[in-house]
Amino acid sequence: MRRNKPERLQLSMSKEQLKHLLLEKRVVASDIRCCDYCSQCELKELILECARISCSSETRDAGG
Repeated sequence: MRRNKPERLQLSMSKEQLKHLLLEKRVVASDIRCCDYCSQCELKELILECARISCSSETRDAGG
């Protein structure tokens, strides 16, 4: 008999890979749960960086 297991996976990837997925909107921040405080801080920094990149490209596209 199979036990009911939570539908979660634990994985690790480089910040650059995650940044690429976030910028392409293949993953959103709410999809991610960090396992420790350090990872949570790193994720927040990465999200802010992606927001900065997205805003600057949208401004450039609108102005050009």
